[in-house]
Amino acid sequence: MNFEQVLEQLKAGEGREAILWTRKVLAQSQKSYLTRLPVMDYRDHFQTVHGSLLDPFAYVKNYKDALLSFEKQNAQIYFIGHTHVPVIYELNGGGSINILELEKEVKLRRGARYLINVGSVGKPRDGDTRACYALWNTVTGSVWMKRVEYLQAVEAS
Repeated sequence: MNFEQVLEQLKAGEGREAILWTRKVLAQSQKSYLTRLPVMDYRDHFQTVHGSLLDPFAYVKNYKDALLSFEKQNAQIYFIGHTHVPVIYELNGGGSINILELEKEVKLRRGARYLINVGSVGKPRDGDTRACYALWNTVTGSVWMKRVEYLQAVEAS
């Protein structure tokens, strides 16, 4: 399944409006590029997926959802979005899940696995109107969640 198929899954409401606006403003070359992107991507040290590893359209909203996704995780780190709520879940070697603090650098530990929801650069749903994104330093093994102001009037139009 590719990006275009993900967009087709949204049938009504706010998501549909965003799809129509995006299709109108993107150049054909940009649409072609996005169409070729996979919904799930597996690399040596990390995985990315729109939603859950169980279902790319499913939400990971809590410990139970995170645990089910960790069971399918092949890499130490897995990045998601979909809920538009930034969070870092850590599955430690003992099998328990911790939610890590987002306001500081998170040093990823050996032997632990991570599910990192990068938030949203356009429609945050966690009560903070700033855009949110994650930075991952592969050399130091650290992740930072960053917040920036953006022109919401432009995004909403």
